[in-house]
Amino acid sequence: MVLPLTLELRYADGSRETRDLPVEMWNLGSRFTARLTTTRRIVAAVVDPKGIYPDVDRSNNGWPR
Repeated sequence: MVLPLTLELRYADGSRETRDLPVEMWNLGSRFTARLTTTRRIVAAVVDPKGIYPDVDRSNNGWPR
C-alpha cells in the first residue's frame, strides 16, 4: 500500500514540527532524500509519529534509533 508520509522533526529546543511528504515520492525508487529547510538544529526525525500507518516493523521509523 502506497501512502503519503508524515514526518515529525524534533528540535534541540524541545519543539516539534510535522511535515507531510507526497505519495509521489514512492515513484522515485526505493530510496528518497527529502531536503528540508530549517534554521533550528534537528535532533530526531520520526516517520508516522502517531502510528496510524500499517507497518510490520516500527523499530526503524526513527532517527536516531
